[in-house]
Amino acid sequence: MSGERFSSGERFSVLYVRAGDPTPDSDRARRRIGALFHESVFAGHIEQLASYCAQGLGIPLPNTGSYPSHWHRFVRECHVGEFLDVVTMSYRYLFWHVSDGAANWWRDVVRKIFSEENLAYEIDSVGGVHPKIDREFQRNMGSAVAGFESERYQGVRDLLAAVEKNLNSIPPNYRQACRSSVSAVEVLFSVMFPYAVLTPEEIDRRLVPLLERAYDGDPVAQTAALSLVAEDGAKVRESLTARAVSLRRRELADLEGQAGEKSQSMLVAQMLLCAGFLIFLTYPVVGVLLSA
Repeated sequence: MSGERFSSGERFSVLYVRAGDPTPDSDRARRRIGALFHESVFAGHIEQLASYCAQGLGIPLPNTGSYPSHWHRFVRECHVGEFLDVVTMSYRYLFWHVSDGAANWWRDVVRKIFSEENLAYEIDSVGGVHPKIDREFQRNMGSAVAGFESERYQGVRDLLAAVEKNLNSIPPNYRQACRSSVSAVEVLFSVMFPYAVLTPEEIDRRLVPLLERAYDGDPVAQTAALSLVAEDGAKVRESLTARAVSLRRRELADLEGQAGEKSQSMLVAQMLLCAGFLIFLTYPVVGVLLSA
């Protein structure tokens, strides 16, 4: 039909089912990629591919990987890191031992499966698998790190590196990444304003005048910057309140644990005293009985 406003012949789930957040693993993706080993491009190469992956990865395949069904089973059941490594190793094998066309076919098909199944990874031009992080985040992270080249910002750089490391881990550690990002802000604030603690009051007292001076003569940028500080100040207040509650709960839990340990120690001491007292009472009687 002419004038169609949709992609002809595309699957319904691809076009209309909302994918949600990218996922670090997918049974559907594993089954689809495992089925690729039945394709003719692997004919006569399945056993050699198994040997190639065993040497490169040090992982044994079930039943020696001599048949496509062995690979299908392995891809479905292996650890997610091994699953992603097999994607790259299969590309390398096809490139060096079959043809670059076969390798590119494998790369493009697996890319399509990753995209349709909403996996949190992307594949580069030579088959390498990487975490799929928002490109705007990557640009902002690069700009932030470039601005902290001075030695005095080493702590901030380390924490930003920890943020990226936790986001790139499998599976991503979002909680630790969030903690590292908050710590990076706190460390940066302490470097900019020594002897000051990051609180909403300190932000208003120290950061606002600094922004007013920095954007003096540009009222639009000044208004935007101050508005951003006001919004982030509220977020900082919520974050600090949540952290204070969390720390208080942790302190209470530690105190309860210490109290429990102390009560157990007192109980053991009381039992030892009782045992000693019983021995003191019964020893004369036992002595008489033994001498009789």
